[in-house]
Order: sequence, then C-alpha cells, then structure tokens
Amino acid sequence: MNRPLSHRKSALACFAAATVFLIGGAIPATFAFPMFLRADCARHWPSAPGRIESSHVESTPGSPRGTVLWECHVAYVYEVNGVAHRGDNRTAADIPGRQGRAQADATRYAPGRAVSVRFNPENPADAVLEPGPDAIAWSLAIVATFGLSLAGLWFAEGLIRCRSPLDPHRRE
Repeated sequence: MNRPLSHRKSALACFAAATVFLIGGAIPATFAFPMFLRADCARHWPSAPGRIESSHVESTPGSPRGTVLWECHVAYVYEVNGVAHRGDNRTAADIPGRQGRAQADATRYAPGRAVSVRFNPENPADAVLEPGPDAIAWSLAIVATFGLSLAGLWFAEGLIRCRSPLDPHRRE
C-alpha cells in the first residue's frame, strides 16, 4: 500500500526533528559525561591537608556579544607520601561564570587558608578542592537528558506515522 506524499513528509519531519534533538542532546552529553565521571571519582579519592598559596579573579571574554565571564584561579600546595604537590583545580571542571560567584570563591579560598585536598591515588598530582559534580556538569546533564528524551519521542512519533494506516477509522 502506497502512502500519500503528505503522510511520508510528516514522518520525515518527525525524523528530522529527532535528528536535531539527538545532536542537541549528544553535544552536551559529550562534555557532561567526562565531567561527571571525574567528579564522581574525586568524591572517593583520599584527602590530604593543604594550604592555599594564592587566589585571584580574572575576567575572560565570554561571547561575541561582549559578555564577560569571570574565573577564580586558586593555587594550593599539599603533600602525599612525603612528596610535595602543587594544584590549581578547584573542581573537576573549572568553568568561568558570574563575577559574584568568582569573587565568593576567591574569598573562600584566601591565601594561607588550610584546605582538604582530594587527590587521585593513581596520580597524586591530579587533585581538586571540591569533589563531586558542580552546577555546570549538572546543567549539561539536564540539557543532554532533555535533548535525548525529545529525540526519542520524535523518533517514536515518526515510526508511528510511518506505520499508521492511511485512514485511522478504516478497519482492514
């Protein structure tokens, strides 16, 4: 049985929408997955006492529209098995954001402050101050989940339209 062109076009439109949402969900997923994996691992890493050496806030160009993003740079020292290390990762994914947040982080990590440093037992030079997923990782995960869910719904709708009879009231 041949379907009319409009029926095939509507199914094709559903598959096109599914493709758009699939791409829109897959891109943030490629960034969120490694962030979540590293952040989750860091929660289980051993900790060592450390000390903040320096912290300051810098602005970075955010977008072509002139948005300015702010980033808190933190440097700290810690010791593992008698070996001194220097770290600069505050979280698993230090990403610039609002100025107020960066200033608050710089205040919280004032030079000389004692901190607990989580370090990778397989590579003690790999360390963070704040283990676990941060707001950026959660945001990317939510966007990825939403996009991939919509892709699945549009794909299912396209399949339904491909397989539905021409006249839904006609019985065969």
